[in-house]
Amino acid sequence: MFKQLLNEFQVKLSFKPQGPILIKSGIAVSARTDMSFVRTFRGGSNGEVYLPGSSLKGVIRSHAEKIGRTLNETAVCNPFNTLYTGGAKNPSPLGVASCSDAFRKCEKDKIPLTSHEVYQASCPACKLFGSLAMGGRFNIGDAYAQGKKPTTEYRDGVGIDRFTGGAVNKAKFDFEVITSGEFSATLNIKNFELWQLSLISYVLRDFEEGLVSIGMGTSRGLGQIVASLDSIRVDVISAKIPDSINGIGALYQGSDHAQYGFAEEPSAAFKDRMEFKRTGIRHSLVIPSDKKESFYELVQDYFPNFIRKFNAMQTWRHNHKMPLSA
Repeated sequence: MFKQLLNEFQVKLSFKPQGPILIKSGIAVSARTDMSFVRTFRGGSNGEVYLPGSSLKGVIRSHAEKIGRTLNETAVCNPFNTLYTGGAKNPSPLGVASCSDAFRKCEKDKIPLTSHEVYQASCPACKLFGSLAMGGRFNIGDAYAQGKKPTTEYRDGVGIDRFTGGAVNKAKFDFEVITSGEFSATLNIKNFELWQLSLISYVLRDFEEGLVSIGMGTSRGLGQIVASLDSIRVDVISAKIPDSINGIGALYQGSDHAQYGFAEEPSAAFKDRMEFKRTGIRHSLVIPSDKKESFYELVQDYFPNFIRKFNAMQTWRHNHKMPLSA
């Protein structure tokens, strides 16, 4: 499916902390604190804080999975749930077993799988974000500070005795946070189905409303952040100028089209007058931030309609005698 590039979705995002945030570094950056904020040495800087794309993708995927399970509990896998433990502890025994583990079991049992079958039998989250058996079509880059670089603060933490409610002796620790600044990143989806744009639109709306937290200590009030959409861009690579947005299922003309199990989706056409503009071999539709509600309204029904009827993963596992959960 990645042999051709037929459409692309891009969102430029800005993130602003609404309180203390800590994305913990894996190494000790400073002797002054026990937990340091992750840093990068970019553009000759001596180390500036940033929001890693891996952290953002993890939070976005986790939130998207929750939305999917809310609409269809058995349609989305748990990436950490295994079909069999092989003597090791299962880190997450609840929920649908991961797609990666299901396909790994086929490999172990010498059951041949095609790329078409892997995509068709994957859960919606793995179709979008990828798994150990298939690359994802979603990516988001690191979010770097724009304008004045935010300064860090140091906070004290302490362990609480569960019986007395007082501080535990020698359980004090320090951590480094940021409370201000603005960070910019770009989100991208290649060869999308329209239900995938719909799902991401739900996640983005929740980010805008401050309903998604990032980093460490979210249960203690850390990690509150809001996002704003600076612009949305949809690219279609075709000979003709499109008059609506189509998913990969409508654009792909390969002889193996039916084997992927693409959703049957009607094209999405804006009520507002918006035109694609040609840029080389691309036809681009740029949606400014003040028109984002039109975009949300346009795609909002695709994901609920898709996931409520989704049973390809369940059917495939049943045919291969695999339980949904461990």
